[in-house]
Amino acid sequence: MGNMSWVMNEISEMDLGDKRLNNRVIKLLHDIDDNPEGSIPTICKGWHETKAAYRFFSNIKTSQEKILEPHIRQTVKRIKEKDRVLLIQDTTELNYTGQKHKADVGPSHHEGEKVLFFHPMLAVTTNKLPLGILDIHTWHRNELLRTKHSVNELNNMRLHKQDISEKESYRWLQGYRCAKSIAKVCPETHIIMVGDREADIADIYHEHEQTQGIKPDWLIRCKVTKRAIMLPNGTKGSASIKKKLLNMQPVGYVEFELPRRNGNKARIVKQSIRVIRVKGHPPTGRRGKLRLKPFWITAILAKEEKPPKGKKAVEWLLLTSIELNDNIKFHDIIKWYLCRWQIEVFFYILKSVCHAEALQLKCADRFLPCLAMYSIVAWRILMMTFLARIHPDKSCEIIFTTTEWRCIHINAYRQRPPKQPIKLLEAIICVAKAGGFLARKSDGFPGPKKIWIGLSKIREQITAIENYKKSIAVTCG
Repeated sequence: MGNMSWVMNEISEMDLGDKRLNNRVIKLLHDIDDNPEGSIPTICKGWHETKAAYRFFSNIKTSQEKILEPHIRQTVKRIKEKDRVLLIQDTTELNYTGQKHKADVGPSHHEGEKVLFFHPMLAVTTNKLPLGILDIHTWHRNELLRTKHSVNELNNMRLHKQDISEKESYRWLQGYRCAKSIAKVCPETHIIMVGDREADIADIYHEHEQTQGIKPDWLIRCKVTKRAIMLPNGTKGSASIKKKLLNMQPVGYVEFELPRRNGNKARIVKQSIRVIRVKGHPPTGRRGKLRLKPFWITAILAKEEKPPKGKKAVEWLLLTSIELNDNIKFHDIIKWYLCRWQIEVFFYILKSVCHAEALQLKCADRFLPCLAMYSIVAWRILMMTFLARIHPDKSCEIIFTTTEWRCIHINAYRQRPPKQPIKLLEAIICVAKAGGFLARKSDGFPGPKKIWIGLSKIREQITAIENYKKSIAVTCG
């Protein structure tokens, strides 16, 4: 699918109640896809188009939910084609502190900050291919709680007074409920909700235990290291889940490449694995009364026994509702958790390629619909990046138009393109080279930023050629 083709396919069911608004979505999404790094005035290329874009985002018929709706339908269709899909949710901060007049944003860690919390749910296959976005939850803080409450007061509010729906952590439970709705409409697909340590809240485990019929499984990295075990007699065990695991012998080992992050190079990690199936003891109130029902947990402790000198050992305590059997081994659980990294790459694309933190729209009614469009484009970039890694020998025409891949070939090899389309991985590497990728043996696969910089240059060349042909036709005419 080419640039306009994929846009038409992805949002063909868009319905904002006005045909002109529907057409404007298509044009804007196409323009953003052409130049995701550019500001709205840059992608619109003129005052009249820019004014029309600002009017579109301020229209009361336009909302984040309506923009995402057709994309979500297409994502569900893609999910139905798979045997197993991971629904990954996480939170990132979009920092708009430099924009003094920005509304509907607030502090995160310090007074004076202008931060929007952005919490999407990304559907990914077990071989890391992104299928689409299923939900986006955004919010901001009006104040820093610690400026008006002591630590003891805050803990008291969190543990005893506040219902889960009043806490920011409620977003994780909402994400699980979104996964439940997807599991019901995709009954033939095994749905697994994946979350990092912030998702370790007993309310999710409780809700899963109480849900009857078709429901998603969950896979979450443990944050509450003192999470207790419920004994057969209904009392709380003296040893935590982690302590019990540490007293067990490893059942096996896994090895994988840890991605590069925070200035640290990628490296190979070898972890020992310990597994236990237990009933988790739910949180208690002031007088020891159980606030929730007990829940069954498969706990997997993955621990790096011999980290390189000067490096911190990689250790995860993973909790899941999935019971290991002949079809699902602990290797699978580790593999699925490693897929969680895809949402981190999605955040990187949204911020570094699409420059979502540079949006100048002042209030949420305007910038949230725009952010939804940039999120769809960020998913598209992520999908292109990994599709070539997963299916390197497929025809490049599953992504590029004939004009695009021929221009890519000419730009890379300085010779006439072949009659048949080149392979997808070859095309992606050629595009990335145009974006500054060196393609040395040690470089591995190209990243999303290099790919999109290269593709932008290719499209600029195509536009220049088309404009030249038009000018010649006019002159000859």
